[in-house]
Amino acid sequence: MVKIKWSKQALADLKIIFDFIDNDSRRYANDTINQLIQSTEILKSQPLVGRIVPEFSVKNIREIFYKSYRIVYQIENISKVNVLGVSHSARILKLPFFKHSDE
Repeated sequence: MVKIKWSKQALADLKIIFDFIDNDSRRYANDTINQLIQSTEILKSQPLVGRIVPEFSVKNIREIFYKSYRIVYQIENISKVNVLGVSHSARILKLPFFKHSDE
């Protein structure tokens, strides 16, 4: 089974998302963050399930979706996946998004 590691950037992204939603509803903010995290559980058994991120076309940088959020991850090896970040799908991903994936 594959181990999932959340980068500092991905955790910071979750905090930003939580804080934004929390302005309207603490319950919905908690539910959204829990669902985002739960969405990555499939990567433990199927790390190739996500599509290659079209902005970068790098084979081991992939994404899965939860509602309007993109969960971007890197397949490091056969036993480890790094969640690099979480972004609203309306945003354009830029290269610095991936620079510190080993954190």
